[in-house]
Amino acid sequence: MNKFLTLKFIFPARRYANLIAISALFSISVKGYSQTQIDAHTIDFFIGEWDVTVVDIEGKVTEKARTAGRHILENTALQSDYYGINPQTGKSYFRGSTIRTFVASEQIWVVHWMMSNLKGYTYLEEKWVDGELHAKGHGQDAHGDFLEKYRYYDISLISYSFEMQRSKDNGKTWHFFNRIYAKRRDRRAP
Repeated sequence: MNKFLTLKFIFPARRYANLIAISALFSISVKGYSQTQIDAHTIDFFIGEWDVTVVDIEGKVTEKARTAGRHILENTALQSDYYGINPQTGKSYFRGSTIRTFVASEQIWVVHWMMSNLKGYTYLEEKWVDGELHAKGHGQDAHGDFLEKYRYYDISLISYSFEMQRSKDNGKTWHFFNRIYAKRRDRRAP
């Protein structure tokens, strides 16, 4: 059995600070979940504040950001807010928000992304696959309709990576959109 799941059961969701200390000792991460162990809280690693570095296909840093994740709707959904940070002022210049809810009967999360003061949206369905969170969906922005797919990988309680691709031709070709590296701002987990 995965040690993270065992410890998560022992320590209630609000006591993850203890889990961080134990995870450092035992190198525990969310990797290794099997399909039968998935529930709404499998993706609770999003909870808390994260420092984010966005890079292009060559690995050049294109943006710094932060995210803040929390449970909403009486713990039945998770909201993650994204704040693109202006390096000169340190203030947010771009904002977006993702809301996820778990559909137990299908073992998926339904995801909606929207941006502040911009027309556009993305609808996706996420699935836990071999310790990674994969998604496929569609959306629309100022450049038109698109298909989108992404994956969260190298997931732990203090860091994760993300890579996204988009298609403008209904999935015939896919193009790199961005890659993100996130590190928890407060090393104590939620």
